[in-house]
Parts: sequence; structure tokens; C-alpha cells
Amino acid sequence: NVGILGTLAVQGSDKGKGTEEKSGQPSLDERTGPIADRLGLEGEDREKFMQLQRGLLDSSQGNREELDGMRREILDDEQQALYMQFLAQV
Repeated sequence: NVGILGTLAVQGSDKGKGTEEKSGQPSLDERTGPIADRLGLEGEDREKFMQLQRGLLDSSQGNREELDGMRREILDDEQQALYMQFLAQV
């Protein structure tokens, strides 16, 4: 999915830029807006693109929470700290 790859690319290239949500992550619009700009999307097409991205985020949220729970069950405190350090660098 081009949207997923684009979002990941923007997340990496825009690290530390823009307003952050409660989670410490840039908002969805901040992450996908630049992708829509690069694609030249405007008006209705842009809104459809943003809705698709919101749907993707919503559908994957439960999976991320489940994986986080499994990770906490499997990893001890030291391993979790190393994992979080790794994620901060990616």
C-alpha cells in the first residue's frame, strides 16, 4: 500500500516537526498531509485520501495494542528498555 509506505517515509523524515498528539506522535493530518501534497491531491480527492488513511490507522490500532501487550508479557524490564531505545532510533 503506497499510503502505508508514504506515511512511514514522512514519519521518518518529519521526526520532531509539527504539533504532537497526546501519544507524542504527530497527528494523522500532519503525517499524511505532506503525502497528499506530494501526490498533488486537492479537494474531494484529498479528502478521500485522508479518509482512507484514517481508516487504515483506526483498523490497525487494535493490532498495535495487542502486539504491545504481548511484548510486555514476553520481555523483561531490561529487554523492554532496549526495545524502546531501538524504536526511538528508527
